[in-house]
Amino acid sequence: MRDNIRDHAFIYRASLLYRKYRTLSYKTLLGRLLSLYPIVRDILISELYLIATIIYSRSISLLNIRNETIIYNKLLKEYKRRK
Repeated sequence: MRDNIRDHAFIYRASLLYRKYRTLSYKTLLGRLLSLYPIVRDILISELYLIATIIYSRSISLLNIRNETIIYNKLLKEYKRRK
């Protein structure tokens, strides 16, 4: 249960970051996600890379989506599928 809440919280933050900084490069976004690491201490670094990779993958297209709930849901669905 705790892992689930942690995943949801982190992916929600990642979706907000993406929405705010959608023009960032992969490396810069990864840096921003890493800066959130102290907030969600027990998330694995490999999970950060997975989330950043999902955001920039072509399998889910987030670029034209303005609604953060849709971004969050797409990210969460793909994250669960790949994890």
